[in-house]
Amino acid sequence: MFDQRAFLDDLRTVVNIDSNSYYPEGLLEVGNEYAKIAERFGLKVTRHKLSDQTGELLEITNHGITDRYDVLMMGHMDTVQPVGTVKVRPYSEDERCAYGPGISDMKSGTLSALYAYNALPEEVKQKLNICILMNPDEEITSRYSRPYTHDIAKKTDYAFVLEASNHLNTYTNRRKGSGTYKIKFHGVPGHSGYIFDNFTANAVVEMANWATALHALNNRETLLSVNVATANGGTAANVVPEFCEMIVNIRVVTKDQYDYFEGKLAELKAHPFIEGVNTEIEIISKNYPMVPVPEMDEWIERIRKTLRSIGQDLILYPIRGGCSDGNVIADAGTRVIDSIGPMSKGGHTNHEELYLDKIEPCIDRLVALICEICEYEKK
Repeated sequence: MFDQRAFLDDLRTVVNIDSNSYYPEGLLEVGNEYAKIAERFGLKVTRHKLSDQTGELLEITNHGITDRYDVLMMGHMDTVQPVGTVKVRPYSEDERCAYGPGISDMKSGTLSALYAYNALPEEVKQKLNICILMNPDEEITSRYSRPYTHDIAKKTDYAFVLEASNHLNTYTNRRKGSGTYKIKFHGVPGHSGYIFDNFTANAVVEMANWATALHALNNRETLLSVNVATANGGTAANVVPEFCEMIVNIRVVTKDQYDYFEGKLAELKAHPFIEGVNTEIEIISKNYPMVPVPEMDEWIERIRKTLRSIGQDLILYPIRGGCSDGNVIADAGTRVIDSIGPMSKGGHTNHEELYLDKIEPCIDRLVALICEICEYEKK
């Protein structure tokens, strides 16, 4: 039996802990609170130390760590909100919504995994090997936890990512991949009053040409998007810039688009616009797109049928531009449905809202879908 008041009390506790991706102390604290709830529900908690720069990865299981999981529920504990936000904007409620930093993205979803497990029939808990994975670094591309998530996903049959659902009955099985690149330009400096007398190579002008060329790669038909995000360079008005750099983020729908983009970078590097400028290219991160595995079509129909049996429905968002750990799970070759957490809005803003009347339907659908998996495996 789902107890929404108990859920909200636990939610208040975890929301009122600052857990920015770069704040290990807060991440460890919020992880401890999730672990207490898990143990209260009879689950086993294994902590994986990832780095001194972040918190722990929690691998929460009903039968202990095993060679195969029937079901994986995935959530993250970190937020984008700066340390100190809780003092300014702590958890609050009214008759319609609950509010607070990280409540939408995604502390309510992460907590829902535990409460969904607790609401399962005992027979299902006994039959299925269930893992609930909580990472501390999703908002920074899961840079530390990715290998663990990938390995666990590879030994999992079905996965649910409890990111928020932003629209009623609308879930996700496709996301773009995201790649971030740092490009450094090294020119030849000089006095701006003598550029006709001495050889100079303006690094900023080279960068500007690259920015224009890369922006031109945006393509509505292929959905490749290129964002020249930051640019810095130069020291003074009377100095030809010797150095500058820019950060570029791309979003792809296929892995091949990474090859295409990186090929364009290589062409630009080989043929500089400004003679004398040399370029360095560093790949900061690369997250592959979330592409459904072949078995997803059959599971989607089962999901739709199950949800309709409890008065809900399934609408698939065509493709989301943002990444999640669903990208990592899909890349492991595992069936995964995303954005199946409680309906909310305002993630990454100062106005996060969780709709109170959408919490129990989230628990109901997770319970129904996990029970269906159990029944299907029996057959």
